[in-house]
Amino acid sequence: MSEDKYIVLSLCHKKKYGLVDISEALVRYGNTLEKQMCFIHVQTLAELLSIIIEHKSKILCSISWDNSNSTFIKVLILYLSRIKNIYYYHEPMGIKYKLSMKASLTYSIISSFAESLFKIFSSYKAVSMEILLHKGNFYLPLLYDEVRPKKNNKNNKTIGFVGFKKKERLPGLYEDVMNILKQDGYKVAYFPSDQYGFTKQAKLKFLSEVSMVWNVFVSPYTLSGVTADAFMSNTPLILSNHEPFKDLLKKHNLALFVSPSDPKKLISSRIIKFLETQKKPSKNLLKDMSSFGGSEAYLKYWQPVFNKIITERK
Repeated sequence: MSEDKYIVLSLCHKKKYGLVDISEALVRYGNTLEKQMCFIHVQTLAELLSIIIEHKSKILCSISWDNSNSTFIKVLILYLSRIKNIYYYHEPMGIKYKLSMKASLTYSIISSFAESLFKIFSSYKAVSMEILLHKGNFYLPLLYDEVRPKKNNKNNKTIGFVGFKKKERLPGLYEDVMNILKQDGYKVAYFPSDQYGFTKQAKLKFLSEVSMVWNVFVSPYTLSGVTADAFMSNTPLILSNHEPFKDLLKKHNLALFVSPSDPKKLISSRIIKFLETQKKPSKNLLKDMSSFGGSEAYLKYWQPVFNKIITERK
């Protein structure tokens, strides 16, 4: 670690797999694109304490990605050490939003309380969408790897489901639709799973091989990492009209929009038609990927924030 560089810490619980990937992406972009900063992905308390003891004067700030107890302890230690933290405020719409996503009242209350604690002990709040900037200090888009496996899904007739089977993502409807599609030779695929693996590289391989990804939400939401990951892999999605990035996905012919109330046979027939008649993405797909969650997104939004904190420090 160079002594003349500022240190940026990226904090995430090791079992928050999707957020770990995002945290690691930030570290990669930062260490590739920055000359005066060193980015470190931190998962354990021991790692954090070691860095503070050895390099406290060089720590510029941290970014906390999840609301776990272990991450909160790290944020509290940083606060007591007078080190600034950027709290990534994933769900800034309050308890009503959580309840609308079919979360239990108990979970919604506990989660909202945890968010309040993180906000109290953090110097800044970051949000994932510009329209929510009034809820935070910065708009900082989530970051994803731009380097991904080549597409290898020709004629494989596989519709994938990525992530937890949460009620708001209608896994039951997915299974019902797939039971119809199986009659035409289509296959079900879940990630993570014993069949397809659990690592980030396994996820990227999965996204390169499936024909489409199911991500139909029953109610409005801020941002789905599944949508973002599929888009960055050039993999089309089955979505509801609640998808906040539907215009970008339409532009590149990477989305089929369905209503949860549509007859299951209608949804299945539309999936078949979409795959049989799918058009190629537009020519500027790679540019839009980079601007959405790649190196261009880092340079446009993240880099100025770190430079601002450096200026405040001087």
